[in-house]
Amino acid sequence: MEEQRQKEELEAYRQEHGTIPEIAGRYDSYVVHGISWVPGGTNNQILAKSADWQDKLMVVVAEQPPLSGSFIKAGSGPQTGLWADIGVIMQSGIIAEAHEGDKASEVVDKKKKHTFSTPRNIGQYQQGIERAVARGNVGFFGHNEVILEFGSKPGAFYIHLDRSSDHDKTGMMRSLEEVRYKNKTPRDTYYHEGVQYPDYDNGIEYQDIYEIAKFVGLPVVVIKDGIVYESSFSQTEGLTVGRELSPQDITSLKSEIPSENLLEIQRRTSSVLKTLAVV
Repeated sequence: MEEQRQKEELEAYRQEHGTIPEIAGRYDSYVVHGISWVPGGTNNQILAKSADWQDKLMVVVAEQPPLSGSFIKAGSGPQTGLWADIGVIMQSGIIAEAHEGDKASEVVDKKKKHTFSTPRNIGQYQQGIERAVARGNVGFFGHNEVILEFGSKPGAFYIHLDRSSDHDKTGMMRSLEEVRYKNKTPRDTYYHEGVQYPDYDNGIEYQDIYEIAKFVGLPVVVIKDGIVYESSFSQTEGLTVGRELSPQDITSLKSEIPSENLLEIQRRTSSVLKTLAVV
């Protein structure tokens, strides 16, 4: 009985006090979800192996599935352990739980994410958030992990600039050791989980990022030294960093899927989702 009471209290607390805007304001922290360039999903049972980073972005925007993310405390310095160099900064939703380290969580269907260690009461829930915020994202595989419930909404697409050697004015290199960097000797194909993909190790051009972000209705921001900034891109000037955005600013950004693109986004997401209607 006591365990059930604490579970019910925790769920009520999450719904009222575990929202992204409230947590972002209370801890002065951004909530980010990294998107891997590697085709397919990491610990993900619903994404097809063919899903590229653009497909994944569309799934996040249109389907709002349960996600893993990380806290970045505003102004906390370089986030060298951040899970991915591109992704989204979340605007709204419910934080299910948080941990100071990677918990190897797994998406099991469109609305559920499984972890091996969940908080059992409000105290454990609060402690998890506090430790995750304090841990930050420093060092190899040094990210904290935040689990976001189904229905969480992104507010912006991010480019992570703390690995300065991996970026120039026009694009970014892959940061994983097993792939070539941009502008070095190309390989014809990339193999992942036994599936062949053409030239996935080329790096990402900023122009491509801005085009796909505009298509799904997200502004593009950059993360540098633990601070989020507005950004812009042009062929002549390259990537330009603008004014600073606080965690509270992110929660009020305008981010809506353009109605004229909705059908194409739905078509593309349905083509890479293995499970479309599991409750």
